Amino acid sequence: MTPQRALFRKLYIECSQLLSTYDFLEKEEVTYPFAYIGESTGRDYQNNDLYGELTQTIHIYAERHQTSIVDTKISQLHNALSQLTEAFDYNVRLQDLQFTNIPDNTGIQPLQHVVVECLFTYTKRRDR
Repeated sequence: MTPQRALFRKLYIECSQLLSTYDFLEKEEVTYPFAYIGESTGRDYQNNDLYGELTQTIHIYAERHQTSIVDTKISQLHNALSQLTEAFDYNVRLQDLQFTNIPDNTGIQPLQHVVVECLFTYTKRRDR
């Protein structure tokens, strides 16, 4: 499994424990708030060991009046991601977490859209 896929799967599991989580944006009615595991980028570094950096974006959507729920979920997510040490065949460590709040007025009801950008470093685990 690639490092990107391993981290994606691990973050999906972590987010699913806090919110309804999707790996694609639903076209049908969904219950707010929910998380969408979105874009990822990776960079491998040349060495004898497999190591590098991964950036994974998590989108959280909620109704405007759910601000306190979103704040709580983001805090819980931050704590969970800070404690991650492994993702399947890889050791991982959170290096940076950035949040961007975007007002979303594209639909019938105004929404909150929080973009969480996570930067992790990874190394291949030797015990597997």
